[in-house]
Amino acid sequence: MFKYFNRIVALFFLLGSSILLRAQSKEQDIQTIMKLIHINETMGIMVENSIAIYKKKYPYTQQKVWDEIKASVNYSKYSKKIFGIFDNSYTQPELKVLLQQAATIPSSKLRLKKNVQNELFRTGNEFGIEVAKIIQKKFP
Repeated sequence: MFKYFNRIVALFFLLGSSILLRAQSKEQDIQTIMKLIHINETMGIMVENSIAIYKKKYPYTQQKVWDEIKASVNYSKYSKKIFGIFDNSYTQPELKVLLQQAATIPSSKLRLKKNVQNELFRTGNEFGIEVAKIIQKKFP
């Protein structure tokens, strides 16, 4: 009995997921992909790692300074850039294919277009440089 119930639930889940994928707009698809590839988490990790390096150099700095640095980072600017990279590089049907891939493989294995990979790398470097500049302003 439970065996059939589980199959029915799985079928409804798959049908619901496919309907949801079709109903989303291109913007929603891009936002979903950005969540799946952990854009915001990656930016947060970059900031934390940069701060960790400077904490070793300046161990007696008060926590409020590090908190101010975190608060002054412009995450939104880079999220918008990354959104634009996907928007300019993919059609909505291509985004749907990425979303379908993401349902079956880890996000780190998604096959992004080469130009998208290059642009994401460049944007990540820009973000890292901006974070370093923000930190360096606190320690002239």
